[in-house]
Amino acid sequence: MDTTSTLRNTIWRFGLFLALCHGTWSHGEICFQPVRCLNGDNTLSRPTGQRIVQSQRAVTDDEQAALEQAAGSGDGKHGRKVKRTKRNKYADKSRVEGKLDPFEAQHITSKAYEDSLNNKQIRISLPVEPSADPLLYPDDRFIDPYNPATFGFMNVGTVIGAHGVKGDVTVLVDDEEYAEWILCEKGAKAVLHLKPEWRRYPRERIRLVEGRRTGTPDRFIVRLSGIEDRDAAGKLKSHKLYTRRSECLKDLQEDEYLIDQIVGLDVIHSATGDLLGKVRGIVTRDEVFGRVDGGHDFIDLQVLQTTPSEPVQSCLVPMVPSIVVMIDLGAALVKLNPPEGLLDLAVRRQRKLRVRALLPPSKSE
Repeated sequence: MDTTSTLRNTIWRFGLFLALCHGTWSHGEICFQPVRCLNGDNTLSRPTGQRIVQSQRAVTDDEQAALEQAAGSGDGKHGRKVKRTKRNKYADKSRVEGKLDPFEAQHITSKAYEDSLNNKQIRISLPVEPSADPLLYPDDRFIDPYNPATFGFMNVGTVIGAHGVKGDVTVLVDDEEYAEWILCEKGAKAVLHLKPEWRRYPRERIRLVEGRRTGTPDRFIVRLSGIEDRDAAGKLKSHKLYTRRSECLKDLQEDEYLIDQIVGLDVIHSATGDLLGKVRGIVTRDEVFGRVDGGHDFIDLQVLQTTPSEPVQSCLVPMVPSIVVMIDLGAALVKLNPPEGLLDLAVRRQRKLRVRALLPPSKSE
């Protein structure tokens, strides 16, 4: 902007300032005066800055042109219709003549590619078949976001200390049969996940070298990959060991199931198809017979109630092929062929009493 235009804009703004401050401002025959009028409630309205002449007549085109010639158009910096574009002041020093800057060229190419993707419509029609196993989302009321089991982890046990000087650790387990399958039978095929006590979810992935039982039923001696001495083993104290549910399902045999796969399934009679009840839980043979070889597991069957007022009853059903005919996970059914009188052994489930307070002894005592 040259000096003349700057001076004109300055005069224009100063004239408007005087008009607002003193009420009127005239340039030759033209006068600017803020118009004040009464509203409906007899109050003065805000000055509108309307252009009028002393004789209250409209400004002619000649007068407007004379005013603009004398003081400028008065657009000012914010009145420009076209914004000023920034120029590279180092453009004349560029060694690349007639070519775009590499960054600008890459930006233009990326923009063109993005526009082509937006304009391109790809429609692929595939036959949609209904899923044989519909995906059922669990009830959010029973989901614990701080429980690793929610994200597919299964607890094996907790490291309670080091054992020996070669890096072995002692693991305290909850389910002996499951822990023996993971730590002893699978051996080097098992992949474990460590969760320190200060974390909410297991992160470290470590491979199992070997594991063995001890003289105590719920304790195992485990050797992990990368743990070579007692100091390294001692740092794992209070760490929890987990396995992935998906990894366990791959190693199951045809007649092997995880407990949580069976719990909750409906139980029907294999011959009549009548509903008998629902699987309440699984009682392992270690819980019944201890560490004695042999025996079998039991299904804790919750017998179907005929009336809502009837007490809840349950009975133990041996998991042998002659009684448990089939477990169909796809249909969520367990087919039983119970011998005569087995369901008559159902007992009423005892409600666990909770002591809420200790009462003082009676005065008679």
